[in-house]
Amino acid sequence: MFALEHDLSKPEFEAASAALLARLRGGQLLEAHWLMWVVYAAELGYDFDGEEYWQSFEQRTPRWVTFGNRDLVRTWFRRFHREFAGVEPSGTWAGHFTIVNRRGKLTP
Repeated sequence: MFALEHDLSKPEFEAASAALLARLRGGQLLEAHWLMWVVYAAELGYDFDGEEYWQSFEQRTPRWVTFGNRDLVRTWFRRFHREFAGVEPSGTWAGHFTIVNRRGKLTP
């Protein structure tokens, strides 16, 4: 998954991630920081090994299963595409990993 290259240093990204996770732990609404969630989800995608993105995402994002869901992430990637002319994945890869493909069906 990718959306944009950010200019955050590792400590800045870690601080932003900690703030997102704190909101999640507190049961706060996630929508206000949708763009940072796109960055977060994309950054975790760099560790994707082709087998189990969501399991790793959920392990690294405590309480995600309770307050978030895959549809939400997909909606935010669509919004990024719409508002910032983000890249829309295409080809074989996009057909298989449809969570980031606007036209695809949501993966289980």
